[in-house]
Amino acid sequence: MATESQEAAARAAASAIVEAELRGPIGYVTAATARLRSDDSGTVILPFQPAFNVTQVAYDSGQTQDLRTVKVDGQWVSGLARNSWVTTTYDHGWTELTVPKIVRAIVDRLSDRLMNTPVDTLKMERIGSYEVQYDTDARWLTDDEKLALSRTRRTVAGSTASASTSTDGPDIGPFGLTEMGWGWE
Repeated sequence: MATESQEAAARAAASAIVEAELRGPIGYVTAATARLRSDDSGTVILPFQPAFNVTQVAYDSGQTQDLRTVKVDGQWVSGLARNSWVTTTYDHGWTELTVPKIVRAIVDRLSDRLMNTPVDTLKMERIGSYEVQYDTDARWLTDDEKLALSRTRRTVAGSTASASTSTDGPDIGPFGLTEMGWGWE
């Protein structure tokens, strides 16, 4: 029987593994910032989904965009100066009530595996010339789990970024996001 602290540690580790696969936090993040470059039409795409409550768009020059003059449509913010670097402050993510059930289920399954898979689990066996190797590392997500999570991925397709509440957000250009290296590759 696992102790309460072991269960909490396994759940935290499972959440971190799932967040790495999702390329973003499971929970709701307020006042996240991302440094983006607007395209030729004056539009940026906010990196984390679902995005809510854009509170500020500031240019590198120090000028702040009047939010009444821009259009915010889901992940898109348009009506900005063209080809300009901006730091956008907004909220994103899921609240405790809106986290998809499949994400909760995968965190629970992974947490259970982390608590119940011994470190010294059989990894290979050989009988004569027959040999089989087992993928038993409990930290690995199964292919089915990865597929299910890919359907709920929280970043713009083909990109990764880091959530930040500082003004030093990642440099994100019009052709994609800068790789931030979650450490789970």
